Amino acid sequence: MYASDLTNKKRAQVIYSDISKQKDLLDKGLIKRINYQKGGTDYSYMIELEQGCINNTCTGEAPLYFASGDSVTHMNIIGATYIDPVGLIEYGYQLPPDRDSSGNYIYPPGPTRDDVYFPIPMYGMQFYFFGVLQTQMFWSTNCAILFRNPLIRMQDIPGDINYLQTPGFTNIPFPPPPVVIIPPVPAILLGNYDRRLDNLYVRNDSVEGKYSIISIFVFFENYSSELISNPNTGEYQVRIIRELTGQQRQWIEVSVAVSPSTPGYNSTVRDASGNIMIDTDGNPVDPTKLSPYNITDGYEFINPCGTTFSDKSPAAGTSFTFESDSKGNSWIFRDHTYVPVP
Repeated sequence: MYASDLTNKKRAQVIYSDISKQKDLLDKGLIKRINYQKGGTDYSYMIELEQGCINNTCTGEAPLYFASGDSVTHMNIIGATYIDPVGLIEYGYQLPPDRDSSGNYIYPPGPTRDDVYFPIPMYGMQFYFFGVLQTQMFWSTNCAILFRNPLIRMQDIPGDINYLQTPGFTNIPFPPPPVVIIPPVPAILLGNYDRRLDNLYVRNDSVEGKYSIISIFVFFENYSSELISNPNTGEYQVRIIRELTGQQRQWIEVSVAVSPSTPGYNSTVRDASGNIMIDTDGNPVDPTKLSPYNITDGYEFINPCGTTFSDKSPAAGTSFTFESDSKGNSWIFRDHTYVPVP
């Protein structure tokens, strides 16, 4: 039997996807057997289909679905492009310099990748964020994907119009100036915190006609008021995925190779009134933001993760996903999931 007509093709896609998910659960020991093995007609149909049509495009075009479990990454940067900060005019900020034995600042601190933003090549991907087709994306050294260049140095990504004041920095030597007003920034926060970037690589893993994939390999470290000589205390593989057939949904998949010890937020620390949260670096954060792992449309924080990562970073060897519709709306967070594509 071949799924050559439209009706059979659609039926094949649904059944193939359903059985694929069940097989994944069976392999992980989460179910004892595949339900269709009870002798249902759909299973019989699928057996015929797999025998006669397994190489046909009808199964290859089956819609993507998230898979339960964790996707382990080995931070394989083969074929990836190193994103070099040299030559990016507005990214030449200096780290706070070290101090001598008397506590005096020592200048200059040398090259830096702190509190800055790196353009992410989009490789022609059509990515929507809250109904808007994005023409550029940036990676924040403080762990966030930005959909607008803030044009200013800052630690905390503002994302709610009700909270515009945040610790901000202009391109001047250390120490920083007072708090400044920064407009909200549409962004996906992936542990947004005052961190320092060690290395950043980007690779185009798209499969023509099936899905667009941008893979980002991030090597970073926790940051404090002094320079740190302990690199790569955090390692993430972040994949931006859009399916090119079917519903054309979008995913952000984060696989954690090395988990940072500091989540960048602590929902139990508040002021005397109990209404202003303080992150683990001592900075005030928007009280409507429940976690440093978050999504903001530039008007408000969506809080899809709730408080899952408010007091702890995602563990090493785990992964999680954000999923949206084709226009980048209705973002859904799922912990311990991944998108089963190469």
